[in-house]
Amino acid sequence: NLLKPAFQTSKPHLQSFGLLLQERSHSCSPSFGLQLLRMPAHVNIHQAIKMKLRPKKSLGQHFLTDKNYCQKIVKFAQINPQDKIIEIGSGTGQLTKALLSNAQRVLAIELDDSMVSYLQVELADHLDKPNPHLKILQADVLNLNWKSIAKNSPVKIVGNLPYNISTRILSTLSTVKHCFLDCTVMIQKEVAQRILAEPCNRNYGFFTIMMDYHFKRIFGFDVPPGVFVPKPQVTSSVIKLIPQQPIHSISDYTAFQKILKT
Repeated sequence: NLLKPAFQTSKPHLQSFGLLLQERSHSCSPSFGLQLLRMPAHVNIHQAIKMKLRPKKSLGQHFLTDKNYCQKIVKFAQINPQDKIIEIGSGTGQLTKALLSNAQRVLAIELDDSMVSYLQVELADHLDKPNPHLKILQADVLNLNWKSIAKNSPVKIVGNLPYNISTRILSTLSTVKHCFLDCTVMIQKEVAQRILAEPCNRNYGFFTIMMDYHFKRIFGFDVPPGVFVPKPQVTSSVIKLIPQQPIHSISDYTAFQKILKT
């Protein structure tokens, strides 16, 4: 029972937003198999969420809708006009827009096909250029070929990570830390506390040690539930991870992990 969009079209079969996903353009990038969709500009993020773009609980989706917090994240990430950004979990593109206003290029990674379609509309002005400074890649961040994506130049990673796989994403990033300069992410506060914990703190544990081994860890700020759609039941935190070379090298990393887990 989708709500009807607040606009009319000459194509009856495209009247519902769900079917609007069938209208495609050939001006999109074939390398990523992207589909550029067309719909009136006044169909904004809130209307879209109420229509077809319902957050998927299975994907841990909570969309950041507050522009002030988007700008705050960009400022904390220290994005400058020379930076190339990989954004994890672009969602409805609110943070993407803030990144585009400050960075040289943005590669937006999004798994949800309906979100990818919406982003092609919402960010069409950045895509309809001979040399666009935005690309949208529909992919699972846990299965990316990071060496291939970041092979041309150092990149910064920014993202609003899904709560349900945030630790898996960060664990994956620890294995490819040579591919990026730093990583600024918004995660559940409880997870951030585990990452940032000091010895003798109740949150200090295996994941703390692993993150400390690979990264310099910097706390940014907390983000209240009210700036998301849907509103989560927990507070989020923004942190920065800067890759570092460990003080002590480990010859058998797998054995090291097993020891920490025991």
